[in-house]
Amino acid sequence: MAKEVFCFPMKLAEMCLQWNLSHGKAQYPRESNLYSVNEFFIKPATKEPEPDGQSYAEHLNRDSPLKTEFFMSHHWGEDFGELIQGVLRHAKVTAPLQGKAWQNQVYWCCAFANNQHSVNLGQSLEESPFYQALSSKGCFGIILNLNQSVTALQRIWCIYEIYLTFKLRKSFVINTPQGPLFDEGSTSRHQSVWMGIYFDCFITLMCYRHLPAA
Repeated sequence: MAKEVFCFPMKLAEMCLQWNLSHGKAQYPRESNLYSVNEFFIKPATKEPEPDGQSYAEHLNRDSPLKTEFFMSHHWGEDFGELIQGVLRHAKVTAPLQGKAWQNQVYWCCAFANNQHSVNLGQSLEESPFYQALSSKGCFGIILNLNQSVTALQRIWCIYEIYLTFKLRKSFVINTPQGPLFDEGSTSRHQSVWMGIYFDCFITLMCYRHLPAA
């Protein structure tokens, strides 16, 4: 497993702290997650051309669009450092299997692929950018990024993406902040710890959904 890869988004954390200090007791304080990345980095960098702006992917790759190889399913509220660290470790494990450098592996992430100034979900699920990306010919499958609270499993879009993955018969990988849950470099202890965490949280979710209304 690619244990040497670590991600510490210090600039993001600093900007969140500054925002929280300047806004007092805000109802929704900024945290180091994709919601803050979107407000502090993505939207400011993609506001042109006006009035609708563009996606961050278009901003970087307009002249040479990239083809999706792996679809990222995740919760925007996850810690951004853990999310990116897990994806980088996934790349370090899987890219060599395709004979390429891990830096060249392409992931589809909705925050960067969709225009956050004017998100177009289409008129049907099949027209949504999520379906289009996951069903694209070059997409191998999905990596489901789970934190310790498995918050992605509480998001309806993530549930749909998991369903669609199996419907399309694409590959499905559970990804942790330490990388893919099952790979040749994973230790049995690593797998056991994360499986225990996910199982406990899953049982809690199922019990909560079946509680009678107060």
